[in-house]
This record gives sequence, C-alpha cells and structure tokens, in this order.
Amino acid sequence: MDLDRAISILETWIKADREFRENKLESDYDKYCEERNIAMKILIDEIKETKKANKITLKAFNNLYSTADKMFYDICNQWEDGADIEDFVGELRELMYDETNKNTYRTFDFK
Repeated sequence: MDLDRAISILETWIKADREFRENKLESDYDKYCEERNIAMKILIDEIKETKKANKITLKAFNNLYSTADKMFYDICNQWEDGADIEDFVGELRELMYDETNKNTYRTFDFK
C-alpha cells in the first residue's frame, strides 16, 4: 500500500466515523472518537505538506543540477589551454554559489 492510498483510507474512516456518530459529542466515547479523528486529520495534513515540500526541494535540485551542467559546459568551452586549474575551480565555485542562491529563491519564491 502506498502513502496516498493510506491517506485515502484514513480520510474515509474519519468521514464514516462522523457520519456513524451523526457528529454527536454526547458521551466520553464520542469525544474520544472525535479527538482521534482530529489527530488523524492533523497527521494527514502534515504528511501532505511534507510531500509538497519534498517535491519543491526536488525541483530546486533539478534546476540547480541543470544550471550547473550548462555552466560547466560553457566554462570548459571558453577555458584557455594552459590556464591555472585553481582559477578554473574558483570561477566554477563562484558561479555555482551564485546560481544556487538564484535557483533557491526562484523555486521557493520567498517574499
């Protein structure tokens, strides 16, 4: 069973339990059942939010990787024969740092 299926089952359980009890909170057991439903709903919402954040993080990583690959290719094509390798690595690090910040802020859209 995957996570989406488990979430669907729990959401169905919450709905069915509330319908069965007719949303009444008359007894201690009814109150316990409703608290259990609320706890499950909180966990479901947290899981959904985590899944969403993971997708955003993966997108940011893919954007960064794609940008780094293009930058590395461009630098290699423009690099002069006999140039100091330390200068090459330094330039690459600087570009990677700049692009990492650009992609992170663009992907997460901080305002």
